Amino acid sequence: MSGEHNILTFCLLPDLFQEFTESCGNRGVRVLYDSYFKYVFDPDVQAAALSRMISVLIGLDVKLVQILPNESHLGADYTLVIMDIIVEASDGSIVNVEVQKIGYNFPGERAACYNADLLLRQYQRIRKEFSENDSPQEDDGNREKDREGKKGTFSYKYIRPVYTIVFMETSTKEFHRFRQDYIHPFAPVSDTGLKLNLLQNYIFVPLDIFRRHLDALLRPAGGQPMTEKEAWLAFLSSDDPRIILRILEDYPGIFRPLYDRICTMCQNTKEMMHMFSEELSILDKNTVMMMIEEQQETIEQQKQELSQQKQELSKKDETIGQQKQELSKKDETIGQQKQELSQQKQEIEHLRRELEKALQKK
Repeated sequence: MSGEHNILTFCLLPDLFQEFTESCGNRGVRVLYDSYFKYVFDPDVQAAALSRMISVLIGLDVKLVQILPNESHLGADYTLVIMDIIVEASDGSIVNVEVQKIGYNFPGERAACYNADLLLRQYQRIRKEFSENDSPQEDDGNREKDREGKKGTFSYKYIRPVYTIVFMETSTKEFHRFRQDYIHPFAPVSDTGLKLNLLQNYIFVPLDIFRRHLDALLRPAGGQPMTEKEAWLAFLSSDDPRIILRILEDYPGIFRPLYDRICTMCQNTKEMMHMFSEELSILDKNTVMMMIEEQQETIEQQKQELSQQKQELSKKDETIGQQKQELSKKDETIGQQKQELSQQKQEIEHLRRELEKALQKK
């Protein structure tokens, strides 16, 4: 970044820019690091910001009421997928906000498994509420209204939607086939038009693809401001001071407290070192596990190739066997023909002798 731009940033936002240059260097902080993300979006401190970001992404007004324990049935051993933040909204919906630094194989299959696990955990929790009490504990909002008249009786209508939001700093090859799209919502839909509330929802956000569109957000003076959705994605994916400045110009009330929190975090050197070490450890484990997974995939491919080769060899052996049988049949036919020829020769020889005897008698 040029010195002239540094001066411009300093003039427009002197206090914030000075804090950034003193605390975080000439660039900001990559919020997508797992520890940083949890710190910036700590639901106990920044519930409003986290609620707003989720609301903007899923297109619904979400008010977070509590953070849920991160104890997945799928997490008994170390896995590549990190369940970063799991929260419950005021209507009972479960939202899992996940950050991936490295693009993992089978992103759809992984997200589906974790989403299903969250749905099952919600079901078990609500069943337990009904079994332990005459009715579930009362709460505010839609859940309390929904359960009126059904006290003590479990109903599947109490099961609320589950959202899995996956931010990927480095996305897998599937997403790069859609270079103009950086938000991919998924929800079960019937091609007949029948509508059923199937509860499971997914949003994949490949931020590496979004970053290709960042230059367009640095509009000339008098241009259109970025949308709030674009601002959230830029906040998550960019440490460029020009982008930070644009975000703060367009939405100061939303993002200024978050950048202030980042500055405070950067000033705590001991905590920063701890968080950075933790991130390196996570990345090392993820890299090792990804390499193991890739090797396993390679081994599986080699097994499939060997299996195909065995099948081809088996077919060739079967063809050779059939050819041998055909040759054997031909040899048998030739043998029979030789026997017939020999018999014919004997008969001709016998007839010749009989003819000679008959001529001698005359």
